[in-house]
Amino acid sequence: MVSLFVSLAVAEVFTRVLLPRPGFQKIPTHSQIIPHPTREFSYAPNNPGFTNSLGLRDDPIGPGEKVDILAVGDSFTVGGGLPLEDAWPSQLESSINSASILPDHVRVVNGAVAAYSLRQIRLMTEELAQQLKPKVIVAGVFSSRYWRVNDPYIYFHGLAIRRSETQNMKVVNGGVIYTEFRSSWLKSLDFFFADHFYFGAHILRVARSAAKTAVDYLRGNSSQPTSSDVEKLLTPLLGEIEKIRELCASSNIPLVVMLVNEQDEDGSFKPIEKQYNEVVKSFCRDRGVTVVDPLPIFEESAGGKPIFRQEHDHHWSSLAQKVAAKELLRVLMQENILTSGRERQSNK
Repeated sequence: MVSLFVSLAVAEVFTRVLLPRPGFQKIPTHSQIIPHPTREFSYAPNNPGFTNSLGLRDDPIGPGEKVDILAVGDSFTVGGGLPLEDAWPSQLESSINSASILPDHVRVVNGAVAAYSLRQIRLMTEELAQQLKPKVIVAGVFSSRYWRVNDPYIYFHGLAIRRSETQNMKVVNGGVIYTEFRSSWLKSLDFFFADHFYFGAHILRVARSAAKTAVDYLRGNSSQPTSSDVEKLLTPLLGEIEKIRELCASSNIPLVVMLVNEQDEDGSFKPIEKQYNEVVKSFCRDRGVTVVDPLPIFEESAGGKPIFRQEHDHHWSSLAQKVAAKELLRVLMQENILTSGRERQSNK
């Protein structure tokens, strides 16, 4: 018993020194987000080096300054993990102005917020369209996150947490602990270990991961969903696209949908991503909405290398942002959307 106690004590000491606290996430002292009455959360305004007075990750918008393009979306549009100038809205603005495509300076405003669902994006679009009166709106649509519409990220003690996951979080001193266990007694045991016995918590979580891997292996690879399955999954998301389209139509603003797809660590793109894209493109095509799909260019250019994702993150790399901005500009010019947007606004 003494040997066992000493061994566990030594294991606990080494665990605390070498490994992070299991499931622990620190609550930020100065959070970048604040609660919002309709969108669950938003960026805090006037955050030096991050947001302007409107709470947008962009440069200040001067009094009377005209906005040509409003970009809305989630972290892929925000430019998560990258400097502001590397995000595709900033790259689009630079490309247009450096090439003198239009006689006047073009202003592209980044109105995206990380982790937003398409419903939150739509609500954000409604607010900014009234405030900024843009000539064109480009919505980044990350269709594989369709579930966010019904299970959005919400404000939780200074963090953006998926609503369904808040019941698996325990607030502790300085932060929160998250558990993946769903059973109440395992959840309680995991919380207790994560609070008092880090070594035990790590062992418990490793055992869960191993059991899950074994179950997945025994089940084998599941078949790809049918087109009707995909359409059913995307129905709430498509409904939000339709509401954004109606908003733009009522304000006489051209709408462009930018499709977002994540690259896997092995450099590939999941086949389901293409199915999602086809459903969204078909839906938009039937309603006269312009769609930009950088995925074919990503696949052709990647050559099996993960160059369109960040090294330790699934978000677009600076190169991916550049390629997406270039393809967006090509479509805007090809369909004469920039000049037509300006003409529509001037005729109102």
